[in-house]
Amino acid sequence: MLRPWKLVGGAGRLRLLGFIAVVIAFAFVLTGCEKLTGGGWIQSATLIPGQKATFGFNAKCKNTTVDGMPVAVFYEGQFEYDDHSFSPVVRIHGDVEPFDFASASGQTCKEVAAEPGLPFSAFGGTYRTQPQVVPSLSGDFAVFAADGGEPGSLNGDELTVSLAGGITYSNTGIVQGGNIQVK
Repeated sequence: MLRPWKLVGGAGRLRLLGFIAVVIAFAFVLTGCEKLTGGGWIQSATLIPGQKATFGFNAKCKNTTVDGMPVAVFYEGQFEYDDHSFSPVVRIHGDVEPFDFASASGQTCKEVAAEPGLPFSAFGGTYRTQPQVVPSLSGDFAVFAADGGEPGSLNGDELTVSLAGGITYSNTGIVQGGNIQVK
């Protein structure tokens, strides 16, 4: 879960994190997915031809209760990301953290999944840099993933990555190789 209160300096960063949190909540409710996975590459944030940013992720929904009411929560998963132009600094491992579907109170994952919606989702959590980065950096991440359909990325899979805290970074692009699946 993004924690804007952990960040200091710059109202712009707090506005960005607020926007990301709204997008995440909106995407969770519209998607209705129980699982999302993805892996592949997009163009590096440097926009230098041939430079890649590789990624891999998975996240799951689970049912829990809040004040005795069923709530769908995106609860666990992993996120790996490496913008090769900025490696090893922008080479991170992230842990997906619980995020409840605020508008889906009283609904289970299956009920949320049955909602008609769009083929995209979002998730967030905390990241840490790889051991080669000294000192080690950590912060919050947010990912927006769009599944353009099957097969593979040929139908317009997209990925947006935002990092805040130890690293301030953002990149978005059409998946050039790989696949994103929202199920």
